[in-house]
Amino acid sequence: DPRLHLLLAEARIQAEDDKGAQEWIDKMKRLPGAGPYWRVAEAERLIAKGKLTEARPRIDEALMEAPNWPRAWLVLGRLEDQSGKGKEAIAAYRKALE
Repeated sequence: DPRLHLLLAEARIQAEDDKGAQEWIDKMKRLPGAGPYWRVAEAERLIAKGKLTEARPRIDEALMEAPNWPRAWLVLGRLEDQSGKGKEAIAAYRKALE
């Protein structure tokens, strides 16, 4: 189940275990239908490392695959916020709440 893998990858990201997070993301990539899940996890991993430019394509791809998924909008909001784009961050957070 990609949702479980996402939670495990996020736990590794929060623990600042980049290698462990990457291992769970790599496992997710092999699961059917896990496209948006691994892309969100990868975006979160990159955001945590301060690699905002690299995170952008992953979250954009996740939103293309799952445009109504609140989690992806939340991560986009975090990316926009950390990029100093307050208005865009607020718009993304609002979309996550819809």
